[in-house]
Amino acid sequence: MDAGDLVLEAPGAPSGELVIGVRPEALRLMTDAAAEHAMPVRVEVVELLGHETIVYGSIRGQRVATASTAPGIESLPPERAIVVARLDARRQPAVGETIKLGMSLEDVHLFDATSGEALSRSEPLASRRLASS
Repeated sequence: MDAGDLVLEAPGAPSGELVIGVRPEALRLMTDAAAEHAMPVRVEVVELLGHETIVYGSIRGQRVATASTAPGIESLPPERAIVVARLDARRQPAVGETIKLGMSLEDVHLFDATSGEALSRSEPLASRRLASS
């Protein structure tokens, strides 16, 4: 499964277009360049909330907007997908900076691109490779 800057193996996943979802609190800022399950994210907006920082970023991938969601950061080209991360306030990335956000594969959720329905997996996801762009 290729989602631009993030590529995952999903044995047993249905064929066709899928949407990959990860909750903002499941993403973490990676300092180790060799992090296994990480993706490069270009920081677009930083929201400082005192005890936490919300980062709105983008990766190479197709943006998804449904009838119940806003298109997100409208100034982004459609080939940039939006990533939202809830991070610790001790490290505040700068707008324009590229950071690495990591995740556990157990926190990755799959959805049918047409219906929006959550899909169950018969086998856990496995990381095949991550883009280094």
